[in-house]
Amino acid sequence: MANNRGHADLAAWLVASRGWTPLAHLETLTAARALSLLRSGASLHEGEPTPLQRAAGGEGEAAALIRRAAAPWSPASHSLFPAAARARAALLVLSLYEIHEQHHLDSAGNTNGIAALDFVACVLRFAITRETE
Repeated sequence: MANNRGHADLAAWLVASRGWTPLAHLETLTAARALSLLRSGASLHEGEPTPLQRAAGGEGEAAALIRRAAAPWSPASHSLFPAAARARAALLVLSLYEIHEQHHLDSAGNTNGIAALDFVACVLRFAITRETE
């Protein structure tokens, strides 16, 4: 229809974006909409090209959010993960706090000469994924 009405550029864009998911439409995504899609579990790896592939060289806030969401979980990227992953992170942090309190770890994380793991840096980044169910 776009070709029939003389809109060749639109027709080419429609063909090029045929396999895109909503998160891949970086040129039209606001940061708020990208955040909403990320928090509701939109995949970074589905579609052709994927949102992550498009964001790799993309400019703007939406592309930056997608690149941050692709990194391992961290407190800085927590808000970009789906609800299930955020809940898992909260549960694990609370569990660590309980362990800390039960074993009376000192401020350096030591008890009886045994060093505690830097839980966030060493464990949570591997335990929390975007696909957590």
